[in-house]
Amino acid sequence: MVVSRKLSTALPPLTLPPLLVGGTLFAAGAAATLMRDITAFQAAAFLVSLSILTAIASYDVATLRAPNAIVYPGAVATVLAWWTISGGEALGALISGALAFVAVLLVVLAGRGRMGLGDAKVAFLCGAATGARGFVIMFGLAFAIGGLVALGILLLGLKKRSDPIAFTPFLVCGVVAAWFITG
Repeated sequence: MVVSRKLSTALPPLTLPPLLVGGTLFAAGAAATLMRDITAFQAAAFLVSLSILTAIASYDVATLRAPNAIVYPGAVATVLAWWTISGGEALGALISGALAFVAVLLVVLAGRGRMGLGDAKVAFLCGAATGARGFVIMFGLAFAIGGLVALGILLLGLKKRSDPIAFTPFLVCGVVAAWFITG
């Protein structure tokens, strides 16, 4: 007897908020890329990473999930993109990604379910995208902006304290801000 399980592979409907989040973050990152004095290869590597990150952020806004089917290949693509530029930048990307992963993992473990493991995996991608120069800026701004927005949402009564809020858009926002600042 063959038992078949139907896998839910359908993407969630992309309503206006996820599309606005992804589009705005990508546009800001692309603008920051144009303002930097970098090679075309470096710009391409960052835009590859940013494309992956904005897709994950949009999906997270719609579903409160960071899909492994995008996160894992995205991590490999990000490190490979930086490796094609220079081995040193790939090493910095790996170290920054690992530091970001561990830092968010500690928050996940301390928060007892308030933040998901997907956020830690996406943090690896964000740390890898910013590299050693932008890691601290990305990390600090992600939590600062996320905290301020969450506070605003709570004060406006749009959500209760027990309601989840997607965090990956704030991580990506931190990446874009770090890319602007370290330019």
